[in-house]
Amino acid sequence: MIRILTDSGCDISQEEAASLGITVLPINVRIKGKDYLDGVDLNPTQFYEFLKDVKSNNDLPKTSQVTPAIWEIEMAKAKENGDQIIAVSLGSGFSGGYNSLCLAVQEYEGIAYPVDSMNVSLGERAVVLLAKKLIDEGYSAEEVQKICAERAANLRVIASLDTLDFLKYGGRISKAVAFVGGILKIKPIVAVIDGHVKMVNKVRGSKFINKTLIEMVQKNGGVDETLPYCVGYTGLTTEFVDSFLKDAKGVVNSGSLAINHIGPTIGTHVGPDCVCFAYWGKENQEKKEKKPSVVKKVVASIKGKRRSEIGKTKAGNLK
Repeated sequence: MIRILTDSGCDISQEEAASLGITVLPINVRIKGKDYLDGVDLNPTQFYEFLKDVKSNNDLPKTSQVTPAIWEIEMAKAKENGDQIIAVSLGSGFSGGYNSLCLAVQEYEGIAYPVDSMNVSLGERAVVLLAKKLIDEGYSAEEVQKICAERAANLRVIASLDTLDFLKYGGRISKAVAFVGGILKIKPIVAVIDGHVKMVNKVRGSKFINKTLIEMVQKNGGVDETLPYCVGYTGLTTEFVDSFLKDAKGVVNSGSLAINHIGPTIGTHVGPDCVCFAYWGKENQEKKEKKPSVVKKVVASIKGKRRSEIGKTKAGNLK
């Protein structure tokens, strides 16, 4: 049996994980000197209630990665039961979580197969759900690891931020930039690019946020609905994500799409009322379809050689 192991940075709740047959290891969150386990004794609603009191960098909650020892406990269980594990971690560009996972895997070669999600939150979630889909379709552990690693590099994750305060508290922008941006009502649009979060656009006023996000999805050919895609929000209200899904009708099929409550791993850095969307674009699907297969290349090569030989024969007959 192939099991899936991941950390709570993927924002899959313990309840959902149980229904999917996935094991989610909680990340430690320290708030005001007290330690909590993400998704165990701290849910997103409780976390954002705490976040209301944040006024400076000193107040920011601190998160810490899952240790190699914790990963190893689950791997030992798999070895005992004769199972294999696909282990998906927070992206290596976001924390040392993937490094911790690789240290744990050293003792369980052939049992545990690590995957760098190259992402966080809904991006990591999408990679986990892809792994689940592949396992259900009968792929081997080695194949799942390879496909997930390849697909993670092409995953699109975009988000809008409603406030600059938490970028200021985290030292990512200066107080002056945050002050001016607040006056001008600047709303940053960020994306995960090559395993790192980068600001890709800035809009003035909330009414332009949805338009910008939707245009970004359309630029990538729309959503490849044959693969997992996810939407979520930070904070205590779904107002902004509901607005996005309403405006994105015809671009994002939200009929059976669950709205995910994003937890502390990313919420600490972006603050409340962020809208995030993770998906694979259709442009990758189209490129794959247009790219000739190895078999086709070989056949074309053989045909080309035959034409060349026939041409030489005809030319020889004319002499």
